[in-house]
Formats: sequence, structure tokens, C-alpha cells
Amino acid sequence: MPAAPDPPVPPLKWRRAARFWLGFRAMRRLAKAVALAAVLLLPGAAHAVEVSLGVGAGYWFENAAQFDLNARVDWRLAKYFSLGVRPGVVMNVRSGVQFGIPVNAVARFHIPHINFDIAGGLYILFADPVATFRGHIAAGFSVPVAKHISLGGEAGYLWNGAQLLFRFSYTF
Repeated sequence: MPAAPDPPVPPLKWRRAARFWLGFRAMRRLAKAVALAAVLLLPGAAHAVEVSLGVGAGYWFENAAQFDLNARVDWRLAKYFSLGVRPGVVMNVRSGVQFGIPVNAVARFHIPHINFDIAGGLYILFADPVATFRGHIAAGFSVPVAKHISLGGEAGYLWNGAQLLFRFSYTF
């Protein structure tokens, strides 16, 4: 006697199976996209953290020559991108000498043979009677000239005036 044919599957079960399969395909696509993003965002350098010491000299268009010393710490978040902090000490020279403490957050874009920076933060300037807080934003670039040495420039705005700086830094 021939085997009895399988009973027909109700359409609801087919819909569930199709929905499951489409969901599975979507999950596979999502997993591939996440894997691709992880590969693109992994640090590309052997050093995930870079520490550098820098000096700068320039002009603040509030009639002051400006000199600064800073320590910078960058965390590589991707092959071509890092975030960091740049605290330091600044000296403004005009009729008198004024000292301050700049604290900036920095986003750096690493393009082969040149780096572009966007910095923003706060300058605490110490005057005779009180300290003043001034907002700061700047954009700059740097070019590596030797294994650990880079030169660059920065143009920015320190509350009440523009500033132009030349920068020299040594990366450890």
C-alpha cells in the first residue's frame, strides 16, 4: 500500500516560517554590518593612547603675544580618528604678563602625512584681582617632520579676539 501523503500545512505555519526566515536573513545582514563597522572602527595603530608635549607661540588679536606649554593625551577611536584632552599653561604678554590655564577637548583626524584638529574648551586667565573664564574654539593642522616631532598651526577664537599660533610637539 502506498504511503499516505503528508497532510497540508495550514497557511499560518508557512507564514510563521517565512517570517522567521526573513527575520533570520535580516539578523545576518545586521551581523555583517556590525562586523564591518567594528573592523572600520578598530584602532589602526599599535598605540591606542598617544601622549605628546607641545609648545606654541602666536598672537592673540587683543594686543597680546601668546605662548603656551601643553600636555596632550589622545585616545585612538578609529584608524583615522582620535579624541583627546589638552591642558596646559599659557602666558599672554602685553603691557603686563598674564598667566592662565587652558583646558581643551580635541578631535583629531589622522590623514596620511597630515593631521587636522578641532579643539574647544575653557581658558582660565589669572588677572590681578580675579580669575576670568573665557571660551575657546580652534582648528589646526600638524605635519610630522621626524619620527616623534610635528609642526603645525592653529587658528582660533578666544573670547573677545581671534588668535593665530604656531605649534611644535613631541610625541612619546
